[in-house]
Amino acid sequence: MNIGGKVGLKYFLTKNINAEMNVNFVTMENEDIMKNTVSESELNLEYLFLPKYKLSPFVYAGLGSFFLTNKTMYKYQLGGGLEYLANQNLALRLISQYDVGFSDEWDDFVFGKRNDMGVRIGFGINYYFGPKKLKN
Repeated sequence: MNIGGKVGLKYFLTKNINAEMNVNFVTMENEDIMKNTVSESELNLEYLFLPKYKLSPFVYAGLGSFFLTNKTMYKYQLGGGLEYLANQNLALRLISQYDVGFSDEWDDFVFGKRNDMGVRIGFGINYYFGPKKLKN
């Protein structure tokens, strides 16, 4: 298990759909091959199923990149989870994300037919500016 961090901005296009831009720091590890802490940037579209309720499932997809010391790698990501609105502005999130690379070179170990990929599970806090009308 590795610890990372993420900060970003969301803009709601509709009550259910938002565009998110973020940067994050994660440790990529392939046991006995490599372990690197990298910075990433992502652009996602997210769909909240029940945006005005305290508990809402969500899904998202997008494109991203991460930066190693000597190269930039590209990926797409799919994810989802649950968001709990503790009050009108503060939300707690449980997230799972699947990252898929456009190459097999993330770990400098090229082998097989498939591109590199990774899975992450996380817990987060969102702060929403402006009032929201909630239903229980």
